[in-house]
Amino acid sequence: MGLSLVEMSSPDTHPPPQINLASDLALVNAARRDPRAFGALYEKYVTQVYRFCFARLRNEPAAQDATSQIFLKAMQALPQFRDGVFAAWLFRIAHNVVTDVFRRGHEHAPLESVEHHVDAGDSPEERALAESERAAFYSAMDELPDEQRTVLEFTLAGFKGEEIARMLGKTHASVKMLRWRGMESIKARVAELGYLSEVER
Repeated sequence: MGLSLVEMSSPDTHPPPQINLASDLALVNAARRDPRAFGALYEKYVTQVYRFCFARLRNEPAAQDATSQIFLKAMQALPQFRDGVFAAWLFRIAHNVVTDVFRRGHEHAPLESVEHHVDAGDSPEERALAESERAAFYSAMDELPDEQRTVLEFTLAGFKGEEIARMLGKTHASVKMLRWRGMESIKARVAELGYLSEVER
C-alpha cells in the first residue's frame, strides 16, 4: 500500500548522531590541527546532512552534490568556528548551500526519483500511489512558514526534538509546537488532495 503521512515524515532506523558540545569541540580542535581528522565530523553528520538536502531538493544527485559542497565549505571555514553547537553551525552552512542551489534554478526531481523510498515489492499501482502521496507531502511542506518547515526538515534528517531545539536555539516545547503545527497543516493540505485515510484525518 502507499506510505502513510507518519511514514513519510519519520526518519528510518539509522541512529541520529548524539549532539555533544564537548565531544564535537574536541573533534573540531583535532581537525584544526590536522585536516585529516575532519573525517570524524564528516562520518558523524553526513547521513543527516544528506537527508536534510534530499528533503529540500528531492533529487539524489543534487542532494549528493550539495552534501559534498557543505562539508567542503565547513572544512574551509573551520578556523572561523567559535565555541558553540557545531551541528547548528554546520546546518546553517547546509541551509545556505541549498538556498544557493534553488537560486541557480534547481527543479525538484520527477516522481520516479523517489522510488528508492518505496517498497520494491509493491505493485506498479501501489508504487505510483506512494510516489504521489510523497510528492503531495513535500509540496505541502514547501508551503509551511520557515520555522515549521525547518523543524520538519531536521526531523526528516533524523534529529530528535531536544537536538533540534539546541540547533535552533529554541526550547524543546517550542520545537514540539512547531512540528505539531507543521504536521497539522500538511495533513489538512494532503487531505484536500485525497491521500489521507479517514483515520489519519
